This record gives sequence, C-alpha cells and structure tokens, in this order.
Amino acid sequence: MRSEDGTTGSRKTRPTIELRAMSAADFEAFERVTIPRYAADTLRTDGGTPAAALDYARESLAKLLPEREATRDHFLYTVHSVEHDAAVGTIWIGIVTNKQRRTAYVFDVQIAAAHRRRGFATSAFRAVEARVRELGLTEIGLHLFGYNEAAFRLYRQLGYHASHISMVKSLTAEI
Repeated sequence: MRSEDGTTGSRKTRPTIELRAMSAADFEAFERVTIPRYAADTLRTDGGTPAAALDYARESLAKLLPEREATRDHFLYTVHSVEHDAAVGTIWIGIVTNKQRRTAYVFDVQIAAAHRRRGFATSAFRAVEARVRELGLTEIGLHLFGYNEAAFRLYRQLGYHASHISMVKSLTAEI
C-alpha cells in the first residue's frame, strides 16, 4: 500500500485534504466553536470561573486576531476533505518572533468529532508544513494543554518534541 507521502507498508493512506482560507462566515463559525472550547481548556487547566474563562478566551482571540481572518501574518484555514467534499475541521497558524527568529506557530487545530482518528489532522499538519516552507520558515511550534494525551501522541508521531515543560501540583486535592 502506498500512502500520500510515498511510504509503503500496512498503514492506511492519509485522506486527501485542501487547506482553504477562511472566509468571514467561516471565521464566525470558527469563533463560535473556538472561544467556548478554549475557555473550557483554560478552566480545566487554570481554574477560575466559567465566566472569567470565557472572557479570557474572547479577549485572547481578539488580541491575537484584531483583523479577524484578515490579520497579517495569521493564516486561518478550513480543512476540506476532498473525498467527502466537506469541511472536516480548522487549523490556524501564525508567524511569531521568538528570540529574534521568525517561526510558525500552530495556534489552534480542530477536527470535527465525526472525523477524528482518520488521518485528517495528520494530513492537515503535513499541508501546513508545506505552507510554512513556502513562507521561508524552518520551524513550527505549538502549545499543548497537559491533559490532552491524544494530541500529545499525535504531535510526537509528527516529529514534534518538547522544548519547554511547565508542571503544576494542586495542593487542594487530597493525596
């Protein structure tokens, strides 16, 4: 069996996807999903109140994307399945400067629940890698919430490694 990347073996062929630039309508749908999801992740990892987490998520998105889908150096895509002729998720990358070096950063990736564990995220990341190379950049970073073990496994399979690790211990939980 030959996969999209030319490797052979028993692995399933990755689905063919296209990264399509988000329209204003796509961005509105992205916001409706991303803000509450980011608020829930923040609440789960940092605590606080649901209202504060929701405010934080809204403020963070507004600060990072002041011009919404047209914000300079940010690329928001709908992950479109060629086989299904349908959107299966989204991915958002931006260019950040880290210690005088410009690098790509994955701010968000979301594959719809019905399409998870079918290779869409892997295909999306491979397509993003090609786009990042086109931009003349040589590195991609991302953040991962510590509880998200499935994402951690995916990123490791894609060749990502930990560059910094922050840890926390709750002193309110009984031991």
